[in-house]
Amino acid sequence: MTKPDTIFDRPAPHDLNAERSVLGAMLLNADAFPGIVQVLGFNSEVFYVSGHQSIYAAALRMFRENKPIDIVLLAGELKPKAGDFADGPATYLAGLTGAVPTSANAEWYAHIVKAHYIRRNIIQTLTAKIGSAYDTDEDVNQLIDAIETSVLGIRSEYEIHGPVDGFRLVHEFLDEVQR
Repeated sequence: MTKPDTIFDRPAPHDLNAERSVLGAMLLNADAFPGIVQVLGFNSEVFYVSGHQSIYAAALRMFRENKPIDIVLLAGELKPKAGDFADGPATYLAGLTGAVPTSANAEWYAHIVKAHYIRRNIIQTLTAKIGSAYDTDEDVNQLIDAIETSVLGIRSEYEIHGPVDGFRLVHEFLDEVQR
């Protein structure tokens, strides 16, 4: 999925501190990684920053291969992507370990990262539906059904539990667009 850098002249939802904290926590505490994966899954695009996507993707590869994950080994995996890191991967990774307040909250940080990813996907999905709303040849009821299906699809894709009022989400989004 292509992520927009800005949406409606605003940055796309993200939390750099939470992203850094998730990655720093996995480097400080190997036991934190399975919990992080349980929350974020196996999709590196949950991270907003491309360098963070590269780090998570490399860590996932190492995890699948049953390799230990630490700064030295992960930096070695990232060498082909070294251009993503101004001072090199090892220096960047070391900085991440200093950025995390505590690795004990890794899963909480992961939930924050995932929530922002879901918001970006909601925005992208509803933006596409706005384009469809301009097509006056499409039946309004079919458009509403398509929007509702998209919103419910988001809920099921990300395992969001509880009732989702699709019309409320659409109205909130349209209000945001009009601002």
